[in-house]
Amino acid sequence: MDEPSPSEIREKVNLVEYVKSCGVALAPACGGREYVGRCPFHEDESASFFVNPGKGLFHCFGCGAGGNLFSFIMRRQGVNFRQAMMIAMNTAGGLPPRTDSVLERLAGYYHFCFEHSPRGREYLAGRGIRSENVIRNFCIGLAPGGDRAVRALLDQGFDPGALRQAHIVNRHGKDAFFGRVTVPLYHAGRVINIYGRSLSAQYPHMYLPGPRGVLFNAVGIVPGEPAIICESILDCLTLVEHGFEHSAATFSANVTDDSIHAIVSAHPGAVLIAFDGDTAGRHASEALAPRLKEKGLTVRIIPMPDGADVNSFFLDDPVSAEQRFRECLR
Repeated sequence: MDEPSPSEIREKVNLVEYVKSCGVALAPACGGREYVGRCPFHEDESASFFVNPGKGLFHCFGCGAGGNLFSFIMRRQGVNFRQAMMIAMNTAGGLPPRTDSVLERLAGYYHFCFEHSPRGREYLAGRGIRSENVIRNFCIGLAPGGDRAVRALLDQGFDPGALRQAHIVNRHGKDAFFGRVTVPLYHAGRVINIYGRSLSAQYPHMYLPGPRGVLFNAVGIVPGEPAIICESILDCLTLVEHGFEHSAATFSANVTDDSIHAIVSAHPGAVLIAFDGDTAGRHASEALAPRLKEKGLTVRIIPMPDGADVNSFFLDDPVSAEQRFRECLR
């Protein structure tokens, strides 16, 4: 029988249970999406150690230790990667085979890189986004460039053909997202695409070829509560940063039928449209409102200042921006 790949081993070993088996007490946090405890790698008095079972990653905000199952074993037991694999294999039981995709692994790797580089944080801070909860909950990442992401995925057992088929490798065999902060796009709990936002004007923003006709942060819409619908991912992150958690993005002013269906299916108490304050954004708002009203929803439009979008509005005049949104939610 062939030896299981690193990714198959990681899928079969529950990281939370493994960390607990090493004597680390963990308690649920972030609605059960993460677990928190005292870091086993330094004298930790403030419970700085977080484990995310969905992503298979851990991170300590005290000493900076972080990584996946193998990283934990290597640091904990002082072994190399190969030895860590063997230890994990002895732990793995008859659990279901891996269900993650190359995009999910890539998004997790980018998130790991983001946690270990100041460049991504500096860029987001310049756009007014600093919350650790936003960074973690949306799995915001940073593409490190070169072939580092490619090598990381190959080390996890993915075939080079799978990387090319997913278009995450450019014609030079390097990381297609180089020079960008990344945000994964989810549908039915799976990563279906990744958005890359450039750190500079040198590179354009990008998506991977493939599906993206979904609503970003559709899970943020709560039945019976007003939902704010904006254009871009950055606008949505900005709203969540400022406490408007029931927000989602359509990716553009051209709203698809799938996005309409996702909004209606979430059963919001009302829909507030916060598109850009330019001609295209205003026309799109006026076109979207009747489409939603036809579905029986109450709809209001939140006007943006001339030439502004949600992000620039909050950057330029955060007090007025928050006041306007609060008033429209009443």
